[in-house]
Amino acid sequence: MQIRSIDGEAHVSLTVREQLWDRLPSSSFAVSVSAYGWQGSWEEVWFELADLEQFTSALAELDRRRAGAAVLKGMSPEEFSLAFASVDRAGHVVTEVQLKRPVRVMDHSYDYSLSVAFAFDVTSFPSLVSELRTLLVQQ
Repeated sequence: MQIRSIDGEAHVSLTVREQLWDRLPSSSFAVSVSAYGWQGSWEEVWFELADLEQFTSALAELDRRRAGAAVLKGMSPEEFSLAFASVDRAGHVVTEVQLKRPVRVMDHSYDYSLSVAFAFDVTSFPSLVSELRTLLVQQ
């Protein structure tokens, strides 16, 4: 699934890698972000299906009301977050994405991080919600 900016210069791609339905129902995604010359990716970000379900409902509500926010964090919340928020009374929505990857360099810990925001095309809400709902149904 792709989430694009209004101007087409930024996008977030989420590709399902694995889904687990027993014990702790969850999904793994490969995530890539490209925005205005900045790029980052993370090959495996896990989400609890309950969090995906709550996020999908919040997106549908944001689409209906054009007010509020919808936020999704990975099971390791410091590694990935995706947020949609209404920013004015006209109902314009901004998408914010944060990726953080811990790395080791010569026995020292560092974080590579990328944080981007862009204006979201609200006409894409119905298809985004539909794609997410499809993921929530066991195949």
